[in-house]
Amino acid sequence: MKKSNLKRIATVFITNHPDTVGNANRLSRYQTLAQNYNLLLITNQPDFIKNKINAKILPVKIPQVPVFFSFVLWFIVGFRLLFLKYDLLFLVFSDAPVAFFNRKKPFLCHIHQSHEIIGLHNNKKKRMRIISNWIALLIIKGVKRANFCFAVSDQLVEFFKSLGVSSSKISCLPHGVDLDKFKRNLNENKIIKQSDKFILMYTGWVSENRGLDLMLEGIKEIGKANPNVYLVIVGAEENYIHIINEFIKNNSLENLLEVKGRVNYDEIPEYINHAHACLSFLENNKSYSISPPQKLFEYFALGKPVIANQIASHNSYITCGYNGILIKNLEVNLFKNAVLKLMTDKIKYEQMCENARVYANQFDMRLIERNLLNKIDSLLNVDLN
Repeated sequence: MKKSNLKRIATVFITNHPDTVGNANRLSRYQTLAQNYNLLLITNQPDFIKNKINAKILPVKIPQVPVFFSFVLWFIVGFRLLFLKYDLLFLVFSDAPVAFFNRKKPFLCHIHQSHEIIGLHNNKKKRMRIISNWIALLIIKGVKRANFCFAVSDQLVEFFKSLGVSSSKISCLPHGVDLDKFKRNLNENKIIKQSDKFILMYTGWVSENRGLDLMLEGIKEIGKANPNVYLVIVGAEENYIHIINEFIKNNSLENLLEVKGRVNYDEIPEYINHAHACLSFLENNKSYSISPPQKLFEYFALGKPVIANQIASHNSYITCGYNGILIKNLEVNLFKNAVLKLMTDKIKYEQMCENARVYANQFDMRLIERNLLNKIDSLLNVDLN
């Protein structure tokens, strides 16, 4: 069928950092939509995505207005939406207020986290707290306008139900992973320095509330017990690259630790493939506890046991001793003991690798996309008049 004969879906991609892992997964979802519908994509990153998605790209410029950026964003994108002809609106939850400009078309909302609502990044200044509360309120009201919502975890489903989203209008659609892209026997190019050691791998956003201090202090202590270990941190911003390299220099850890900045998402499987075990650490706060990290499913797909701290978003997917090891909290000795256990019990380690690979099959992106497309088709066939 020609694209012109397909139903039209309008969506939005506004970001200052397009080349993140989270955005790579978001763009993958848009690629699926573009393959099955006539996709209209409003974006401030047209040059970045023009060769990634076969869609009609509608560029917008969003001024960097201090404090009021979100409000300006929603108004500009929403105003553009008023002049588009489309059959369904697809938005991630943080753009949900754009739906106030929606003209009685089905609206499907995708919820992947809840930081803006819970206030994970709230400024302590009173004025900023007030503005953050306004943003959260508008997002919640926008989400409630959806004909249906998909959330990536059961915890997120329950959280949005508690905010007033009808149980008949929300269900879980978990993170998916492209099993063809994340598979073993990838290129064996030597992309890390100490590839002959027991490699620990962390990929994704690097920050203190994602276990940076634990990983740095931990690898120092693990190396004292067994120097045949090596930690690779992939995805750090420039400021954290500097912090980590200073830590390496000050503690003489050149043979134990390496940091990489942002890499192309297509290279992530190759990095993970070089690892023996992978890491996911999250601060124990409400937002992180209900928003599972995408990296878990990518680690599992490549058969890597995951060492993580006990928090609901980890506990739901990692079974200690089966496909990873859960440590009670972010303590160096607990982290060290978990790593040494994997390094010394080779039979158990191999079992966990195979278990992780098998477990990943239920998060096959093709299954996730099929459920998404089925819901979109059902919404397109609903008369909203």
